[in-house]
Amino acid sequence: MSQRLTKYLYVRFSYVGLILLFLSQLAFSVDKVKSDDGALVYVGTFNRGIYAFRINPDARHFDSLGMVADVERPTWVIVHPNHRLLYAVSELGNDGKGEGYISSYKIDLHTGRLSLLNKVSGGGGGTTHLALDKTAKILVAANFAGQVATFHLNADGTIGERTARIQHVSPVPDPPFPNRPHPHGVTIAPDNRYVFVPDTGLNKVFIYKLNSKNGELASGNSPVLQLPDGYGPRRIAFRPDGRFAYLIEENNSSVTALAYEKAGGELRPLQTISTLPENFKGEKSAAELWIDKRGQFLYAASRSDDTIVAFSIDPMNGTLSHIQSIPTQGKSPRHVTADPAGQYLFVANWMSDNVTIFKIDSSNGQLVPTGQELAVPAPTCVQLVAAE
Repeated sequence: MSQRLTKYLYVRFSYVGLILLFLSQLAFSVDKVKSDDGALVYVGTFNRGIYAFRINPDARHFDSLGMVADVERPTWVIVHPNHRLLYAVSELGNDGKGEGYISSYKIDLHTGRLSLLNKVSGGGGGTTHLALDKTAKILVAANFAGQVATFHLNADGTIGERTARIQHVSPVPDPPFPNRPHPHGVTIAPDNRYVFVPDTGLNKVFIYKLNSKNGELASGNSPVLQLPDGYGPRRIAFRPDGRFAYLIEENNSSVTALAYEKAGGELRPLQTISTLPENFKGEKSAAELWIDKRGQFLYAASRSDDTIVAFSIDPMNGTLSHIQSIPTQGKSPRHVTADPAGQYLFVANWMSDNVTIFKIDSSNGQLVPTGQELAVPAPTCVQLVAAE
C-alpha cells in the first residue's frame, strides 16, 4: 500500500471516528437529559390508568412512558413534597351507592413507574379531590357523594387510619341530584389552620379547623361561606402570601376573589368576575384555577367555550382584571397547572384526549401556544415532579 493511500485512509477513518465519537456523545447527552434531568409529568384520567411523560429542561420534547399505574378512574392525583410518593383517587360511587378509594404509590424517579403501596376507602362515595397539609402527615379527601375525610400518613408513605369523617347534609329532605351535597374540592390554608371545602350541590364553602397533630376537623368560627344561588363552588386556590383566596364557581362560570381573615379562618368576598365573554349564550361550566408563584396572575379553565382565561391580580387589594381568553386547543378543559419553574401551563382537555401546553409570558401573564400536546385518554389532572 502506497504512503499516499495509507495517509488517505488514515484521514478518512479518523474523520469517521470523530463523527462516531460525536454521535455517541450526543446520544449520551440526549439519554442523560431524558433519564436524569427531565421532570416527570403525571396525568390522571377519567377512565383508567395514570400516564406519565418525561420532559426535558426546556420543555420542548416529551417522551411517553405510557400507563405507569393501572387504577380505576384516577381523576385526581397529588405528589408528596419529597417527590417520592404519589396519591390518587378512584372516583367511584358518585351516586352514593358505592365508595371511592385512595391509593398510595412509590415513585421511581428514573423510570417514572409507580409501585402501589396501599389502598383505602376514601371515606365515602366519589372520592374526587385530595390535599396534603403542610406537615405532609395529614391527607384530606373530598367525596362527591357528600363526605369530607382525613387520614394519617405513615412514615413509609402508606395511608394510615382515618382520623375524621364529616357528612354534609342538605337542609331540604331528599333534594334533586344537583342540589344534594357534592364536595368537589379541598384546600388547606397556607397557615395550615383551616380546611376549605367547596360544596357544589349545597352552594357553600365549608370551613373547618384542622388539628395537624391528630388530623381531626372541627367547625371554624365562621363555619360556612354561603354563595348566591346557582354559583356551584368547585375549587379554591390561595395567593402565595396567604392574604387572598380565589374560588372558581362551576355553574356560574365565574371566579370570586376573597380576603382571608387568618384569625378566624373567614373568607370575605371582594369581587366576582366572569370567565365568559359578555355576549356568550350557552351552558355555563368552569372547572379549575391556578395562580403563579409570584401571585401576579390567575388562570381559569372555562369548559363553556373551551378557553383558558388569564387574569392579573392586584397586589394590594387582591381583585382581578381580565387579560386574555385563549382557546385550549382541546375540548372540556378540566385542570390547569404549570411546570416547576412556572414557564409553561399544562391544560388537561378531558373530552378531546389531549393535554395542551402554553408558554407563559411572565411580563404580562399572557399565554402563547407552543403547538405541543400530550396524547392521553380522557385526561383530568396533571401533576409535575421536578428533576433532582
